[in-house]
Amino acid sequence: VDDIDDAPTTSQEILSLQLANDDEHLFLKLELADPINLQDQNNITVYIDTDNNSTTGLSISGIGADLSFNFGNRIGKAYFSNVTFDIFHNDIQLITLPTVTSETFEISIRKNSVVLGNPIQMQSDIRLVVKDGINGDQIPNTGSSILYTFNDDLNQLKTFSLNKQDDAYLRISSLNCRRDQIFDLALQQKFRRLFQATQPDIIAFQEIYDHSGLAVANLLDDWIPLPNGAKWQFDKVNPDIIVCSRYPIITSARIDGNGAFLLQFNDHPILIINVHLPCCGNDTERQMEVDHLMSFIRGSQNGISDIPVNTNTPIIILGDTNFVGDRGQRETITTGNIQNESTFGTDFLPDWDQSELETALLMQTGTPFAYTWINNFSSFGPGRLDFIFYTGSVLQLQNGFTLNTSTLDPNLRNQFGLLASDDTASDHLLITADFNLDVMTSTKEPVSSQTRLYPNPVHDMIHITSTLNAKHLSYQILNILGQPIDLAVIKDQANIQIDVSALTPGSYVLNIQWIQKTLSLPFIKI
Repeated sequence: VDDIDDAPTTSQEILSLQLANDDEHLFLKLELADPINLQDQNNITVYIDTDNNSTTGLSISGIGADLSFNFGNRIGKAYFSNVTFDIFHNDIQLITLPTVTSETFEISIRKNSVVLGNPIQMQSDIRLVVKDGINGDQIPNTGSSILYTFNDDLNQLKTFSLNKQDDAYLRISSLNCRRDQIFDLALQQKFRRLFQATQPDIIAFQEIYDHSGLAVANLLDDWIPLPNGAKWQFDKVNPDIIVCSRYPIITSARIDGNGAFLLQFNDHPILIINVHLPCCGNDTERQMEVDHLMSFIRGSQNGISDIPVNTNTPIIILGDTNFVGDRGQRETITTGNIQNESTFGTDFLPDWDQSELETALLMQTGTPFAYTWINNFSSFGPGRLDFIFYTGSVLQLQNGFTLNTSTLDPNLRNQFGLLASDDTASDHLLITADFNLDVMTSTKEPVSSQTRLYPNPVHDMIHITSTLNAKHLSYQILNILGQPIDLAVIKDQANIQIDVSALTPGSYVLNIQWIQKTLSLPFIKI
């Protein structure tokens, strides 16, 4: 733990550093006072004395650093005798998460690497310091270092199953296919093996620009034939969003470059939002699309979007989010905190029980990592770009994983017909989650089947009839942006009236609340 307020005003304040290891990796957990993007626009550097010998390597803060890495500039150095080599993330298998702004980062570095034929080998005892530039804050303080001894007390990896544990569960997967590579004959068998091994029920594809949904479904019909001659269902939202499903796809709608799909899974309708958000440093457009997406979901829940849904309909948002900049976009999805309220309406809690959406933590198969994208030819290290968010009030996550075939146990690879190189079919990894839909625990339920609104459409006066005592009910009208509108409510026994003559013609929703339960009744003002 570092001293507080000991950093120059121009420096990042480093608060703490934790260390751990497994057989192959050194792990660091770095905590800062203020949020930054660790892979961009900072000068935080780790210096590691891999042999605990101050006479070798770069002399800094009392150690001889054989290895250093500047996170913000995405470049490091390896020091061999009198020779210094530049190194990049792939040289030492450097992984830093999250890839969005944060105060806390988890970092992994391979213990033993080879750079241009020169071995970098961490001994049983190492020393290290973390500094913000030359004159900025340092942990530990200037002139001292951290001694770390590797240990054998290792944490167990998160368990997973490539098989669906119960046939009643819904298995949903997502994969960015990198510019239609699923149709590249040199790569096609890799895609086939990935899907044959995982056997998903629903697949969300991104980056299929030049082929139709039918063309993708035809591949799946060949790779994963359905019983009794059934065919894979499909739908596409331009330019590149495709959903294929073993179950009926009822309708779809476009939300900027993303797609909403209403499916029927046995007795359950499900709203699937397949996303491919703007890439790279485009925080502004990414936030606009996320705001629009959440506004669409609010409208669906209130019955006034292009795809209205009933209360407690499961909602799953998944795909390539490209979350690499400001964390606000990810927080908008989970919390409903809309940034551009003038265009997309007010904030709302997006789960049916008035809570945040859940995020599926899909650890890799056979590694302690959660990244889903890697490109060894990019200066940016591996990132967690692909996500699955869901309404936890009506969905239970039973199992999930990110399929990394290169690190998967060889016995499992053989069992499921996979090859170690199959994860190179795309620069994104296949993510998969199994959900149980049979447990519906939400408290947001209809007030009463005997509560109704008429007429609809309405010109002047709404009438609400209910078998419940009117004094226990409260009412709120929302416009299409989810903004509340104050109107007088006239209560007379079980007959309630609301004068809507002053409303502008359009779509609205009336929320009727009773204790902890809510009934949303859409209506049209003419």
